[in-house]
Amino acid sequence: MKKLSITLSFLLALVALSMWVPEAEASNIYNAVAVCGDGTVDAGEACDDGNTTNGDGCENDCTVTPVAPVCGDGTVDIGEECDDGNNIDNDGCQANCVCPDGDDTDTDQDGNPDCIDGVTITGSGCFIATAAYGSSWEPHVVTLRQFRDEYLLKNKLGTEFVEIYYRFSPPMADYIAEHDNLRSVARIGLAPLVGFSWLAMNYGMIVTLAILLSMITLIVGGTCIMIRTREVN
Repeated sequence: MKKLSITLSFLLALVALSMWVPEAEASNIYNAVAVCGDGTVDAGEACDDGNTTNGDGCENDCTVTPVAPVCGDGTVDIGEECDDGNNIDNDGCQANCVCPDGDDTDTDQDGNPDCIDGVTITGSGCFIATAAYGSSWEPHVVTLRQFRDEYLLKNKLGTEFVEIYYRFSPPMADYIAEHDNLRSVARIGLAPLVGFSWLAMNYGMIVTLAILLSMITLIVGGTCIMIRTREVN
């Protein structure tokens, strides 16, 4: 009887063990499976914000919420004819990212409409620098555009200046573009502004103003010394 009891106990232990092991394995497998919405970015998940709400940056399948095209970000997205990185009208690309005349013709077939690559000058709204240098992607023009975006458009006074400039500059730009001599004169006149913009973009406004002030001081001081020297002689 004692042997039978031991045998039955052993068999019951084997049955219990056989039932427990699969359950433990199942628990481990369950824990290893990625669960979207648990706040942990598991393998196969691009994100996990702890919920399954769509449109909050991470979708209910743990993929990143697609970003809608933004007019004014400098990238020509689907549905946009142009995008010059701002929301100002009459600067070659309108505030709603369409060409000024609604024409997205690409004359030089470079993938950009004529209204943003400076190919068509007359009526295109291209500004004076583009007319002077011949292309809106010429390095000097790019420097001026970067200065506009980084400094002028980030304050009210600068934005108002840019808006006024783009309202009245297209006729001047068209006229300059048609005369090579005027283009040369315009490039000479723009040189100090390009230099100032380059310094500001590479070394900051404070350093640029300090350099400008030093140059003005040297010029004024040198002029005064020359005048006094002549008076003495």
